[in-house]
Amino acid sequence: MAIVQEIEAIRAGIKAGRFPNEASVSQGIVLRLLNALGWPAYDTDAVWPEYALGGRRVDFALCSPPSKPIAFIEVKQIGQSDGAERQLFEYAFHIGVPMAILTDGREWNFFLPARAR
Repeated sequence: MAIVQEIEAIRAGIKAGRFPNEASVSQGIVLRLLNALGWPAYDTDAVWPEYALGGRRVDFALCSPPSKPIAFIEVKQIGQSDGAERQLFEYAFHIGVPMAILTDGREWNFFLPARAR
């Protein structure tokens, strides 16, 4: 399915209330879009779920090459992403990940931390 079709199906799902919690947003929206964009969504060396960061976890680390994060994705329940930017940005900044993404499935915020290595 083309990315445009995936987005339309996700929009319809959001409107119908099919993504009531963070887990459903992760599985039904984030992983679906990553797969449509060519990321091997079920290869945990490439799309690492629950990536550990000093006692905390970010929902997904996109890795290229395998096991080397180039982006973090933090997922929240629809309408619940306010205030999560700072924590995500700090995670990415401190370990030098060049991109941080915060999403509730409906809204997507992309950050480019300055300290990428």
